[in-house]
Amino acid sequence: MIINIIRNNETITNPPSDFVLKAADQIILFGSHAAIDAALKLLGRQKQNGA
Repeated sequence: MIINIIRNNETITNPPSDFVLKAADQIILFGSHAAIDAALKLLGRQKQNGA
């Protein structure tokens, strides 16, 4: 679950489901390890050893 997005030094809390991410956005995720891993995979980041 995305709980916050930081864009241009502004925090957007609990963004709506139709919110569109931009390349420079920072996201704050909350969930189990499996859910976080799935979100990172969906967002294009591959799991790294030891990370």
